[in-house]
Amino acid sequence: GAPMIVRSATALDRRGVESLFRAVEAKTGREPISEHKAIRVLSGASIELVVVDEATTVGYAQAAWHGGGDDPHWALEVVAAPAAPPDAWARLLARATAAVPRSRHRYLWVTRHADLAPAVQSGWEVDRTLHEMHRPLPVDAPAPVPDGIAIRAFRRDEDEDRWLAAHNEAFAGHPEVGGMTRQELELRLDQPWFDPAGLLLAWRDDRVVGSCWTKLHADDIGEIYLIGLRPEAQGIGLGRALVIAGLADLHGRQAADEGMLWVDEANQGAHALYQELGFATKTTIYRLTPSG
Repeated sequence: GAPMIVRSATALDRRGVESLFRAVEAKTGREPISEHKAIRVLSGASIELVVVDEATTVGYAQAAWHGGGDDPHWALEVVAAPAAPPDAWARLLARATAAVPRSRHRYLWVTRHADLAPAVQSGWEVDRTLHEMHRPLPVDAPAPVPDGIAIRAFRRDEDEDRWLAAHNEAFAGHPEVGGMTRQELELRLDQPWFDPAGLLLAWRDDRVVGSCWTKLHADDIGEIYLIGLRPEAQGIGLGRALVIAGLADLHGRQAADEGMLWVDEANQGAHALYQELGFATKTTIYRLTPSG
């Protein structure tokens, strides 16, 4: 048979890449590539590669430049078909890595535990572990709002700047969501899924000290999309109160019957809270950085 070929992806690869993604999703039960990379597939906005075996697309890799925030970097993701030759994943990773300028920081995102070993053998090491946690709704747990704090829903064209200041202080130094600009916030507020009643703000007088932003998914799964507290509001039970308020709103007003969220394993306080509230890990993803 013809040898396995690794080459740049073109618009003509759409059918092959889409069928690859469907095969991976059918096997794993989850989207094969992260949301912000899926938007860029075959758009010409990133470095994209495919592996073709005979005439079948058995692998896809994307290296996307993320220039905003405190941590500008290239982000790489590699997808291989369940039946791909064993070295397809590692060959794609090697080619994608070689295509990225060496002077820039790079991260590799791995969504399958089976891909960790070839990634480590290729010279990468895990530096962050994120868990996707789920539990049925409602949650029956008391969560009194701390004294001096009021929780109410976001008001469009009024609360943007106060929310943004609180969010950026809560997530100072965070690589994905820290350093959000007003323009980036507006993009999110203009998404079809955005619901101002699902963005709960915690106020102390006229200052936002925390917030819980929820997102309803198509299958009646409600996500705690973003939750953060200013340092001054930590350790008083507000995080717990906001999580419970967000989940209660998802179930009561938005009719979600399952709750989900992502948590960084290194954030031990949040991880412990979610476990205490009955959340269990459904999937785990890993961020790797070049070793050495």
